[in-house]
Amino acid sequence: MRIQQNLILLFLITILISAIFGLNTLNIISSPITEENSDIGRELKVSNSYHNQKRANIKIVWEVISQKEEDIKNSRNTMAKIINDFPQDVYLGLRVFGSYQHSTANYFMKVPLAQKNKQQLLELVKQATPTLHSPTRINLIRAGESLSEQQGKKHILLVTDGNNNEQQSLTKTIQYLKNKEIRTHILQVGDVNSTDQLYLRSLAEIGNGKYFMHSEKDSVVPTINLN
Repeated sequence: MRIQQNLILLFLITILISAIFGLNTLNIISSPITEENSDIGRELKVSNSYHNQKRANIKIVWEVISQKEEDIKNSRNTMAKIINDFPQDVYLGLRVFGSYQHSTANYFMKVPLAQKNKQQLLELVKQATPTLHSPTRINLIRAGESLSEQQGKKHILLVTDGNNNEQQSLTKTIQYLKNKEIRTHILQVGDVNSTDQLYLRSLAEIGNGKYFMHSEKDSVVPTINLN
């Protein structure tokens, strides 16, 4: 009698298990891909807000105080190196105040933030000559304005060959940018003297950024926290 009861119980358990597996199989096969259940059977997509938070935005501000042809050439070569080093998925932009080739008039020139626009930046660097009286503060402020509209991490890279007459205003400007969660990094090209180096290094520290000498140009992109 007990054996018969055990067999009946085993039979019922077998039927129950079969029914459960049958229902699961039926659901997998028969569920159509509709707007309501479009995620069934496929990977869930990461939200756009997540991607926007991970986005890296870099605005380069380029100036050359010296007007020696050799210094401008070296600065151009450094700019080309830096631009090419940035990954393709980074949003890059550029601002410079100067003149185009074969022109004596000075302009604010820029390349808006975008991905995969390195060729456009390189063409501007090739054609533009930064002026001696570059309004660095204005370029930094306008770079900050374009960055403040973006989501993700925000950086300014100031590429400069030395000191200028805007020390006090630059300090306040970079502090203002920091308060807007915009980090300011500085790459000094050309000759480095102790006075200029100390001043530019202090600006980078105020901006929660990094300072690089020209000899450290290969370290600029790997050191800036893009991720």
